Amino acid sequence: MPNYGTHYERAFESYLHYRGLSYVAIDQARKAVMAGESLKSFDFIAYPRSGPKLLIDVKGRKLSSRHFSAGRLGQNWATQDDITSMGDWEEVFGDDYQSIFVFAYWLYDKPPEEHTGCPSRSPGMKNLNGTVDDHYFYQQRYYAFFIADIVAYKRSMKTRSPKWKTVFVPARSFQQLSEPFERILHPPH
Repeated sequence: MPNYGTHYERAFESYLHYRGLSYVAIDQARKAVMAGESLKSFDFIAYPRSGPKLLIDVKGRKLSSRHFSAGRLGQNWATQDDITSMGDWEEVFGDDYQSIFVFAYWLYDKPPEEHTGCPSRSPGMKNLNGTVDDHYFYQQRYYAFFIADIVAYKRSMKTRSPKWKTVFVPARSFQQLSEPFERILHPPH
């Protein structure tokens, strides 16, 4: 696997590869221009076995495993440019594509184990529904991947910093609109 991007992006790409999901990594060095305006790139196009193809922008965030076990997700901020660009990309690609954020949470206080690149069922690590989730172990770190549809995110977002043009979704709303990435691979019947 190439050694580019943040550790969050590399961990997520490793996870996609491990799960056997077809995907394309986007070259971040190239800038797209649409209608004379520079358009922020995204990170991956993924091709699930069912449902729309996914335009994915990975947002790496740190999260305490204690907070995660208690059912709390971490920060979910993005820039206004992220929101606008992902909406524009969805228009460019068409109806068969859906823009999403993947919040890659590094469970920074979970001690590493002696294995690499595999999901780990960790006793006591629960998802928001109270069931044990897969946590992906990559390069001595644990990660949990949650998705948020851009349209749903946009409906619930609030301004975080006018100066930095950042937005966020309040914790309760974010817990309702986000879900583990695993559900894309195994949608409920």
